[in-house]
Amino acid sequence: MSEGNIGFETQLHHFNNFSKTFKTMDDLVIEVNDDGISAAGTVDRAFFVRKWSDFRVDSEGTPTDKSLGSGSIAIGQLDTFLSLTNECGEGGDELSILVEPNDSKINVSGPNASFVMPVIQNPASQAGVEQIATTLQESETDDWDGFGDAKFDFKLTFDAAEFHSLQQVGKSIQNGALFCLVISHEALGIIVKRDQIKIEKSISHKKPIALDEPIVIWFGKWLMDALKAMPGKGTIHVLGGESTTDNAPPLVLRHEAPDDGAFGTIAVIAPRQDESGADE
Repeated sequence: MSEGNIGFETQLHHFNNFSKTFKTMDDLVIEVNDDGISAAGTVDRAFFVRKWSDFRVDSEGTPTDKSLGSGSIAIGQLDTFLSLTNECGEGGDELSILVEPNDSKINVSGPNASFVMPVIQNPASQAGVEQIATTLQESETDDWDGFGDAKFDFKLTFDAAEFHSLQQVGKSIQNGALFCLVISHEALGIIVKRDQIKIEKSISHKKPIALDEPIVIWFGKWLMDALKAMPGKGTIHVLGGESTTDNAPPLVLRHEAPDDGAFGTIAVIAPRQDESGADE
């Protein structure tokens, strides 16, 4: 239990935009400090995502968000929690999320409703988070040369708005599908395949790369969750390598905000070895 308040105030639509990245997880830990909020989690040790956002100010410099105290808020039954927050107000309404000193409950309030939920003690989404976050920090220090001992074979860059279009490829067949990325010297292609149905789309990356043969990487359902986690403004960096080697790197999607933005997202996805089988 905390010795001081932990929490923040923000507009409901801002919180919805932040939290939707984690909607496939059962729980979530939000870190609050004086500057903003961040969260990270894993699913099945196959998908990691971290998102951060500074508190916002309006055009006149007046804060629209604020910290109510620094610390961690561990939220269970995430789907239920997010559904209940939407009953507390409308898009631009102020939402307060607060854990008071020596309390084991999260207090959420808005103009339309308020509710309480217990803080959880052992969030499953935190399995492996510290290790992956440390490896990502080392990768950044090494100018994104690789991930741990594995070296990246390609580093691609895209306008976030164009990259955003990949989220909708094969939308009607994504449930139970397999996903494939095809990296060539000048384009990134995505294939969505379910049974005998297959759809493909390609987008050009900003700078051609030296590549003798296309690299083909198969993924399960977490690829599309990672794509959907990427914001639509700024720049997206895609880093990865051959998935059939003994020391294959994961796929890393890294968002870089526009010059006036103070937010970011990074995702790490483990590839499949081949296209055999389909997700249940």
